[in-house]
Amino acid sequence: MKRIGLFIFVFLLNIAAYAQWRITPTGGLVDATSGKEYMVIQKEGSQEELYKSILKNAHRIFIHPDDVVSFVENEMISITGYGETTMKYGLLNHQLNPKICVKIEFKQGKMRVQAAWVDVLWANTSKVAPYTFLSKGGLKCFNKTGEVSNKGRFDTYNDVSNAFINNILFPKSENEDW
Repeated sequence: MKRIGLFIFVFLLNIAAYAQWRITPTGGLVDATSGKEYMVIQKEGSQEELYKSILKNAHRIFIHPDDVVSFVENEMISITGYGETTMKYGLLNHQLNPKICVKIEFKQGKMRVQAAWVDVLWANTSKVAPYTFLSKGGLKCFNKTGEVSNKGRFDTYNDVSNAFINNILFPKSENEDW
């Protein structure tokens, strides 16, 4: 019984530790809990420390960080890059790469985060606007009224968005032994 309680505690701790975003029919991402177009994340540190942590992490993640990062020193960082996953369409798996823009503003002990899909690269050949991909195309997950029409695709799009954003916001511990 203690193991089940411990498992539930660890599971809930992991959910609380990471931001959870939900895709909208236009490609905007909203806080899955509040539905707001931004999320405020409490994180220990001064404004400058939080800013430096995210900037350092962006430089660690991207090979050419100057191509994807813009900033107002110690106040705001905007990071635009591609998420990645594969999706089955027909009998084949195809690469899906939504281009996601994440804007982070900093204050003492907190970060205000906004995010959205900018465009979608499908099967390494077609670049599509988010609304067209999510609400009109063959891989849409929303119907004409903006309701989820394909839960599996909706979950996949949320998963790729959350993985990209959380990779930026919650750096993995550094392995300095190289």
